[in-house]
Amino acid sequence: MQSFFGRANYNYKEKYLLEANLRSDISSRFAKGNRLGIFPSVSAGWRLDKENFLENVEAVSELKLRGSWGQLGNQNIGSGPGDELDSGVYPYQSTLAFDGFGYPFSDNVRPGVGLNNLVDQDITWETTTVTDFGLDFSLFDRKFYGSVDYYVKETVDILRELQIDLSSGLNPPVVNLGAMTNKGWDIVLGHQNRINDDFRYSINGNVSWFKNRLKTFGDKEIGERFIDEESYAYQDWYMWEADGFFQSEDEINNSPVQPEPGKVGFIKLKDQNGDNVVDGDDRIHIDGRYPAYVYGLNLTANYKNIDLRMFWEGVEGTKNYIARDPFRQDGGTDVAWLIEAWTPENPNSRLPAVYYETAEERRSIRYINSFWLWDSSYFRLKNITLGYSFPDEVLEKTPFNKLRFYLAAENYLTFQKDYPIDVNPEASGIDSYPFRKTISMGVNITF
Repeated sequence: MQSFFGRANYNYKEKYLLEANLRSDISSRFAKGNRLGIFPSVSAGWRLDKENFLENVEAVSELKLRGSWGQLGNQNIGSGPGDELDSGVYPYQSTLAFDGFGYPFSDNVRPGVGLNNLVDQDITWETTTVTDFGLDFSLFDRKFYGSVDYYVKETVDILRELQIDLSSGLNPPVVNLGAMTNKGWDIVLGHQNRINDDFRYSINGNVSWFKNRLKTFGDKEIGERFIDEESYAYQDWYMWEADGFFQSEDEINNSPVQPEPGKVGFIKLKDQNGDNVVDGDDRIHIDGRYPAYVYGLNLTANYKNIDLRMFWEGVEGTKNYIARDPFRQDGGTDVAWLIEAWTPENPNSRLPAVYYETAEERRSIRYINSFWLWDSSYFRLKNITLGYSFPDEVLEKTPFNKLRFYLAAENYLTFQKDYPIDVNPEASGIDSYPFRKTISMGVNITF
């Protein structure tokens, strides 16, 4: 990599602010003629509180409109096995390999050399463009403050593997293909105040939400639980829709044919196209791949020598796929399978029936379907700290400049929906360890 940067700033009477940047990057990971990328950006601000029509309005401490537009490039396209793209360090170059190309000669297999990958020598920088419009304000001697941002983030010429037929016998080339957008809002609101010399406090919160869409992609790609398809979210949930449990043999016999033999108490899948057979054509997009919004809350208070700080965070409207087998190799069977599973006496259960059977047979409750998409919305007390600092008149009799004792807790409270299985709301897969709850005591000493 070789990069050059340039920046220019302009400020007129603290009212009109302008900044321009120009960045050029040269990468050896692209072929000659495609290595240079030019990425400009510009931002502007207007301090309305400095204008005559607001200068004498005491309620307005600060009011600024701003906007920005900028681009950045990406050249990270994998550098070997285990990376997102197994394309090698220089994906535009054709390379020969010895692996897998042996051929028989007489009575022995002799080493051979062959081509593994197709290449596109015209690949170049992937480019992301971000446009942002914002408002910053503070009112009543900065007791109330906040900011509002609306942004559009668009990535084009996405570096990815080309969709080719497997009959080619070669790995696909890396190409510039695809475009994706994210549009969203970020809002911060806060309040701070000093009641008297002994007590002051502050509270501020933030909320963010966005929409993700694949604008161009090519043919849709379907994975085990996800799909990439134009006009939908990237890696959108895609699976069969659960339609309750089979309550009887008659219901099994009168229902659409399932991908695995049905049993009483097992999950029933919905026939979306009405052909009386549940197959790959009945999988659908399901909402919840990304949160509807995320939010946070900070609280601080100081009374004389006592200080309190807490931080809350939350996520709303997201779903995680968490499928738990009632029989686990480590013996860690969830208690819920013993008391919440379907039985003839418990037909309105929250978990499918449990049978003694082989792992192969149990697939009929574990095939990918929406039953295992748990709503992982939550509100969590991330951390809280209560402290006490000794006053100066006490410290004068000690060798310390500052002495503070504190009690802190982390991840101590979490509010989420009631699930039959113990689910970590921040789980990223089928099984994951929950965050630890931590309580600590300590002392801060300054000499």
